[in-house]
Amino acid sequence: MVVTTNTNDIALLKTNTGNLAANAVIYDSATKDTITLAGTNGTKLTGLQDATLDATSKDAVTGKQLHATNTSITALDGRVTTEVGTLNTAITNSANTINTRIDGVDTRIGNEVATLNTRVDTTNTALVQALGGGAAWNNGVFTNPIFTI
Repeated sequence: MVVTTNTNDIALLKTNTGNLAANAVIYDSATKDTITLAGTNGTKLTGLQDATLDATSKDAVTGKQLHATNTSITALDGRVTTEVGTLNTAITNSANTINTRIDGVDTRIGNEVATLNTRVDTTNTALVQALGGGAAWNNGVFTNPIFTI
């Protein structure tokens, strides 16, 4: 009877071991470098501890950690969008100010050139009158006087 009990116990252990292997996480090879999780729709791991997040970490990251990262990225994106808008406004305003000032300089230069032209015309008119002898200043063209001695 002891042998029968032992035989039954051994058979039960084999069955339980087979069931355990079917539901246990088992390395894919003796090197223990890969585990394949074979859920029909993928496999979700739960109850994980947060990973160490540093340059040398090989820990798995949790959903909580990813959520915190996504929240930070979303906040950063909002700040960047705001700052880009602020910069665009500042650039536009500066460009408008520069254009207005350039327009003002163009106007002043145009006025100064017109004043200078008037003065040159006035001076040249006075010069040709003083020279006499048919000297003329007409539309920026000087006609030499003719003198007979």
